[in-house]
Amino acid sequence: MYRQQIAERKSFNYPPFVRLIKIVVKHTNAQTVVSAAKYLTDLLRKSIPDQILGPEYPMISMINNYHLNEIYIKIDKNSGLVEKKARIGMLIDQVNHHLAYKGVKFSVDVDPQ
Repeated sequence: MYRQQIAERKSFNYPPFVRLIKIVVKHTNAQTVVSAAKYLTDLLRKSIPDQILGPEYPMISMINNYHLNEIYIKIDKNSGLVEKKARIGMLIDQVNHHLAYKGVKFSVDVDPQ
């Protein structure tokens, strides 16, 4: 059973074979969070050649009056993680400077559990 699970993780490019970055987008307005997550995803797809998944609603899509969307990025273990994290940070700053997305919060987690 364990070998089959590991083989599936390898075939679908999931850890431990790749690095996974999870970005959570939060805002009190549902439409704003969807729009900001889509905007960030479009920027990511243009500037990072890795596999981008999402944006999607998580299993629990609202916490403490904040609506949530998640974006996942699968990065090859041999590529520059530090440079890509810096690029992601710059793209998040670009979204934050957009007037329509003031107040949108982002959290970035590398290799989430």
